[in-house]
Formats: sequence, C-alpha cells, structure tokens
Amino acid sequence: MAATAATSNHGSTFAGSSAVELSAWLQRHGINTSLYGHGTARTIADLYEEVANAESVLTIHGSGASSRALRMVNVLNLYIKNSAGQVLIEAGQRLPDGRLRQRGLPLSEKMIGREEWQAAAVRAVSEELATALPQDWRQQYTCHKVTAQLPCLPQQPFSTSEPRPNGELINYWEWRQPSPMIAACMSTQDLKDS
Repeated sequence: MAATAATSNHGSTFAGSSAVELSAWLQRHGINTSLYGHGTARTIADLYEEVANAESVLTIHGSGASSRALRMVNVLNLYIKNSAGQVLIEAGQRLPDGRLRQRGLPLSEKMIGREEWQAAAVRAVSEELATALPQDWRQQYTCHKVTAQLPCLPQQPFSTSEPRPNGELINYWEWRQPSPMIAACMSTQDLKDS
C-alpha cells in the first residue's frame, strides 16, 4: 500500500500506516532516510511510532525546491525539585539497540494530540519514572505549575526503563542545580519553594 497524505495548512501531511510507508513518503519528499538510526538519531520505526501515537505530525511545508519537512510536536517539560532545590535531569538514555544518547534535560514528554498539560504531567511521571517510584506513588505525588516535588524518588543518580516494541529504553537520571536556561524557564517563586 502506498503512503497516503492529507492536506493541511502546511501542505502534505503523512497519514500512512507503517514505518515502510513513512520511509517511502520521506524519500519522495527529498528526505535522506539513510541517516535514521545512526549515532543518536532515532530510527524510522521510532518516528513512525511517534506519529501513530499522535505525539507528532509530519508535514511538508512549501512546494517544489523550497519544500521542507516539518515535524510538529507539543512538549511538556516537568521540573521536579528535591528538598535541596535541585532539579531532576535526565542525564542520558540507553536506547533499545544499545546506543547511548546524552540528554541533560528535565523530565519531558511529548503531548498526545490535544492533551491537557496536567494529564501529560501525570503521564510523564508514570511512564518515565514508574520503575523508580514505590507502588503507592500516586498518594505521594504533587504537581504545582508543572513544578513538582516527589520526595519518594531516589536522591542519588538512578535509572528507569520503558518497554518499547523493539526492546527496552533505559533513562539515566541525576539531580543538578538548575542551569541558567532551566532557571529562566522556572519562576523565581518556584525556585524558592521547598
């Protein structure tokens, strides 16, 4: 089956039903797919899973030689603080195929479709940190302006795992003082709260 496309304000939008169709669609629009799955780049299958789960939309913006691929994603950044005022940072990931990916970012989650940020925050904690939290974590979880404290999290560097269709994704977490960029994203009041 050939990849299908829908029309949007941005042009041709991918609406296929497999990673093979996505690869063909990208190639038809001049995207070099041989780079996917090498180094820290995700695989075409990973990108297809993201689109199929409504975490992103892929479109071709413009036409002819000036056309460009556009990946539209809504992302939630959740700043989880410990009692020392440090922010939980995902230091890196071990991808299912064994590759290591450096991150240096707060807990982040792609929002699904028109999902509300509050639902995305709960889902982010559940999906990303579940293996580090006690079974009754829902009783201990607080979220305020997408800045949260989860005292039940380990205070030393730790890892969590997420099952993926092609294996397991390992996330490496550590506590750090907020960088100037992260501090700018958090309000002054949030940084003073304990």
